[in-house]
Amino acid sequence: MADRGWTSSERAGASFTQADVVENYPFRPPYPDSLFERLVEIAPARGALLDIGCGPGKISRQLAWEFETVTAVDRSWNMIALGGE
Repeated sequence: MADRGWTSSERAGASFTQADVVENYPFRPPYPDSLFERLVEIAPARGALLDIGCGPGKISRQLAWEFETVTAVDRSWNMIALGGE
């Protein structure tokens, strides 16, 4: 990946490690059903789903029934913990 000259606190997605962002994440609007339908439509296969930057798992949980296995990872322990609540 190209270095865009960002500091670590400015990197894309870095705000999701901050406690106040995580606390307010549940108030984000839900993803529309059309997003999930489109993701299933463009998936090259149904064997495995990899959700990188999964946050609390809003997408991977919704799509889990469509795939044999699901792997969801996030760099923010706070977002992962939010998914476990």
